[in-house]
Amino acid sequence: MHKIHNFVFAAILGMSCVANVAAQSHTEKVSNLVVSIRDTAENAPISDGYVLVHSYSGQVDVRAKSVGNGRYDIALARGWYDMLAGAKGFVPDCRVLEVSSDVIAPIVVTLQVDNEHMQISSSARR
Repeated sequence: MHKIHNFVFAAILGMSCVANVAAQSHTEKVSNLVVSIRDTAENAPISDGYVLVHSYSGQVDVRAKSVGNGRYDIALARGWYDMLAGAKGFVPDCRVLEVSSDVIAPIVVTLQVDNEHMQISSSARR
């Protein structure tokens, strides 16, 4: 009989924890971060780039997927984040962001061509 009481108590405790976590996740405000990556030379969208976001609380590490035309959307809870945006052949851009409201202004990141690390072909020798 004692084992049954322990089992029932553990089951009720487990269900209350699950309900508490579910309630917290539904009440937490989520904002949609919109990042647009563009080329500084022509202001053209860069669609094959990437956006990485890391929260200061350590709970979120997100790599955004492009939704087309150099635009990346990420759903984030309120808090502080590091954001890294980049693309192959360009110098990456890193920023610190505070998400503090439900609506965030779009962030436009302009990347410069990485001339310093360009590879020189061996066929260009004399």
